[in-house]
Amino acid sequence: MQLESKKQQPPLIPTQGEALRTGSLPYGGGLVGALQHMKDYPDRMTAAQASAFGEAVLNIVAQIPKGKVTTYGTIATLAGWPSHARMVGRTLRYTPGASLLPCHRVVNSMGRTAPGWLRQRALLEAEGVQFKPNGRVDMQSHLWEVGDEELGIRS
Repeated sequence: MQLESKKQQPPLIPTQGEALRTGSLPYGGGLVGALQHMKDYPDRMTAAQASAFGEAVLNIVAQIPKGKVTTYGTIATLAGWPSHARMVGRTLRYTPGASLLPCHRVVNSMGRTAPGWLRQRALLEAEGVQFKPNGRVDMQSHLWEVGDEELGIRS
């Protein structure tokens, strides 16, 4: 496998060092609120790791296509911290400017929308996302399958 650089958009998952060194991602920093809510993680991140994680999360969310959804756990895994799905939610909730991203395209692993966010379903339906009778997203039809192309990997 060979990594291919894409000039038209930032890579889906930046390296932590690159993100911190260049500040090249379109949605930087602002993770103070998310950092304050990390108390339930036994393998706590350093401030630098949390900042890089937050930038990766925002960059990944920015690339979710219209009409598709992904899960908190998938984003955490892509960002390099697979056991930190809740931290993805906190990052999206507490980072200033995250509301400008398509955060409504992030659901839990069962296809449930965020509790208390009544507009999320309407936003998804406006993009053509279908829901099952139980109120969950039809994950078989609308789950964003992140492939090698999105990751910038060429065989």
